[in-house]
Amino acid sequence: MTKLYCCKTSYICRCSRRRLVTGARSQSRVRLEPCRQSAPSRPFFFRNLIRSKIASKLRMVCGPKYDGKYLRALLRRHLGDTTLDRALTNVVIPTFDIAYLQPTIFSTFELKYRPAKNALLSDISISTSAAPTFFPPHYFETKDENGRRRAFNLVDGGLAANNPTLCAMNQVSQDIILGNDHFFPVEPVDYGKFLVISLGCGSNRNRRYCAKAVAKWGIFDWLFKNGTAPIVDMFNSASADMVDIHLCVLFHALRSSENYLRIQLPCKCSTID
Repeated sequence: MTKLYCCKTSYICRCSRRRLVTGARSQSRVRLEPCRQSAPSRPFFFRNLIRSKIASKLRMVCGPKYDGKYLRALLRRHLGDTTLDRALTNVVIPTFDIAYLQPTIFSTFELKYRPAKNALLSDISISTSAAPTFFPPHYFETKDENGRRRAFNLVDGGLAANNPTLCAMNQVSQDIILGNDHFFPVEPVDYGKFLVISLGCGSNRNRRYCAKAVAKWGIFDWLFKNGTAPIVDMFNSASADMVDIHLCVLFHALRSSENYLRIQLPCKCSTID
């Protein structure tokens, strides 16, 4: 998640899995709680654990690991019929449209020019969490002021921007170019007046691979290995780090390195699960 401040105006930019912070933060009094289940007896628990792992691997070969029904029901219940234009703060949420093979970014700023993107926050949150191989893609439709329909076939925003910091900065720059009074007299590339806080969702750098071992991998090993998806983890880590490297150099070159902070904590779990 990226928090960007410019002239007392803030933007929250968020994509992908883990915690759906943006969707919750855009509506007051929303608390997403994990599903709690009672623990069964130990022998029964381990027997079911082995069965569930085998079933999970088989499901990932034939379809997504999770059906997403619980997540969708949870978001529908908490976010209700709240649309993007009713967000309490400026938000930028990237997704990826598989019908057009291009990113689709939902932004409160863009609603003035693209009203067809005024979708339900629940639909947007489900879409940006639909990580391939883990959750199914999400389809929904919206209507513009003339009643024309717009169809969306969306998956995880991490495919387009696993580190969405640049998305937030681009949206603010576009807003400045089009003359938003909140940013006067800031120039579109006056990053010295930007304050960017980028929060990563955790990185597992302990999971490393050896070239000799990977040389023997086939397509299934790249897609699924020891409960993870190595190629997905590699793409996600690489794209996120490239954005961080670019912004570090950019802010340093503009003598504003103190205006950019990236926080990424280590974690023991998969970068996507």
